[in-house]
Amino acid sequence: KLLQLVNSAFFGFASQVSSAKEAVMLLGTSTVRSLALTVHLFSTFKIPPAEDFSVENIWTHSLRVARNAERISRLEHTDNAFIEQAFTAGLLHDVGKLILAHSFSSEYLPLGNRSRQEGRSLSDIEYEIVGATHAQVGASLLQLWGLPSSLIEAVLWHEHPSDASPAGFS
Repeated sequence: KLLQLVNSAFFGFASQVSSAKEAVMLLGTSTVRSLALTVHLFSTFKIPPAEDFSVENIWTHSLRVARNAERISRLEHTDNAFIEQAFTAGLLHDVGKLILAHSFSSEYLPLGNRSRQEGRSLSDIEYEIVGATHAQVGASLLQLWGLPSSLIEAVLWHEHPSDASPAGFS
């Protein structure tokens, strides 16, 4: 899976990477660790196929968010540890959607379509149906796993970052 990811257009390396060692050298151990955690997480949840819900779409979206978080962190001249955490937070920000889709598939899978039809946020509908948002559920899981509070907060506040404290770039 690592070689598949590193050779995808998403990472955009000019030549094909043929070994795990080379992939680790190109991506860095922290990025590979984050990818391994996320790949494991995404493969853990068994979610039935649905017209309006795709694990593959969430995975692709999460990778894009991770890369953009990494780029923004670099532009803000943060240190490498912060950049790595931003990447990981981007990968994990929607993990709550997987948990909800796995646990409440018949109720949860149609919510994206309902959100668009009603012109309401997915989080509002999640809270109405399940009693929690995917951000809250994801943050709770990361807390149970003992991940750093910065990652938990990033997942919890990813849809409303201005509500987080402290305010500012963090």
